[in-house]
Amino acid sequence: MEQNDWNISPSEYDKNDFKENKVMAALAYILFFLPLIACPKSLYARYHANQGLILFICSVSVSIVTYFLDWIPIIGWIASTVLRLLILCYLIIGVSNALTGKKSPLPFIGNFQIIH
Repeated sequence: MEQNDWNISPSEYDKNDFKENKVMAALAYILFFLPLIACPKSLYARYHANQGLILFICSVSVSIVTYFLDWIPIIGWIASTVLRLLILCYLIIGVSNALTGKKSPLPFIGNFQIIH
């Protein structure tokens, strides 16, 4: 896969790729590696698998941080709840993007490319 293939705009990717792989792309936000196994040649599914991997890394980081924040009464509990809700919002945004054909990165965290 060439680097240019990764940066195609949503209007340029193959519509059949979207139709055939939108469910796998949505599942990437729950199990990021699933589209890599089920449809490894789909640029659309690989893009969302990358976004799912970034979200997974962030959710693990948030889990570690909230573990320590939960020890702080009131302020720590509020902060950890907000962080957990943020991860949930990112999950919903990602699944929504995958099911509607959008290849837009997740806010603040989605501009990284890990999966080529």
